[in-house]
Amino acid sequence: MLEEAKELIARFPDLYRSFDDPKEEPDVIRSYDANNLMGTYLAVSDLFQELVESGNEPRARELLSYAKEKLYADRSNWPSDLSTAIILGFFENFGHTQELWKNLNKWFSKSEYKEFQDAFDYLLEDDQKDYLRSLYA
Repeated sequence: MLEEAKELIARFPDLYRSFDDPKEEPDVIRSYDANNLMGTYLAVSDLFQELVESGNEPRARELLSYAKEKLYADRSNWPSDLSTAIILGFFENFGHTQELWKNLNKWFSKSEYKEFQDAFDYLLEDDQKDYLRSLYA
């Protein structure tokens, strides 16, 4: 298991299940997601969305804050495996998930939005990109 995944699981132990755990809970990081950074942050993205949908926004914010903290701590190494995993595995999915758009400006400051705009906009139509930009106008 990757050190980054171990640290994430240590911070959020309630969100982890081993591969052999018979519980079929979608809102967990499974051990097989913890073997590579992209898999870990794709699982974090799914987890974030599950937490928001279930009304547990405080826990979702904790998860997002953790990812931002790790990302900014790694800034001197960008692009790195970690920054790629967080930006493409987690942040990019904010743009793909319309249910999350209404809160985007609560979760990301204007400067953060501009910094990660390419990830948020990836695969969106022009009118969808315009809508996201309007949240920060």
